[in-house]
Amino acid sequence: MNSKLILDFLRQLEANNNKVWFDEHRDEYSAAREEWLGFTQKLLGYLGDKNPEFFQMQPYKCIFRINRDVRFSKNKHPYKNNFGAFFVPGGKTSGNAGYYVHLEPGRCAIAGGMHSPEKEKLDAIRERLLPDTSELPSIIKNKKFVQYFNDIERNNALKRRPNGFDEDHPRIDLIRLKGYTVWKPISDAQTNKPDFFKVVCDHFDAMGDFINWLNEKN
Repeated sequence: MNSKLILDFLRQLEANNNKVWFDEHRDEYSAAREEWLGFTQKLLGYLGDKNPEFFQMQPYKCIFRINRDVRFSKNKHPYKNNFGAFFVPGGKTSGNAGYYVHLEPGRCAIAGGMHSPEKEKLDAIRERLLPDTSELPSIIKNKKFVQYFNDIERNNALKRRPNGFDEDHPRIDLIRLKGYTVWKPISDAQTNKPDFFKVVCDHFDAMGDFINWLNEKN
């Protein structure tokens, strides 16, 4: 993937975030988008070897639109200054946990999980954390997981226990979370190296058990 082409376009877009400029540079956007779609297709092939459901997905349904919804936002810039791709069983709108790649100048990342699950899913995850046999604590302490992500994101926790849960529960630190995600920053330069595809795949492998656990049904 020529991520330099993508990031150069996004830098220009960040400095010229308006429809007139975008329309004048639509060919550059199309070239960047084609690079991103090709990379997305390649990742779908890799994930499909582990879960055949990914073989049925189209890359354009994994990526996000460049247009922003400005109706309820103070930021009225019409375009996002990033490219993202979310690979999730059931599709982006399923509410399931998945694998994510983010290209944005100075803020590239490999990530995954459930960012803001609906109340029903969040409650189900919290209930699954109650028994001593819950596997999540051991999954996020696994050597390979820690090597790639260190820990799950913990800056989105409730200040107090959720209603119905014991403040003294041994896993209350996990129960208080409002989402279950990992986020690994990646330098812009690294995204354009020949081994970047392998780097992404290695990170996806490291979070595989975490994603699978989140998607398990009670």
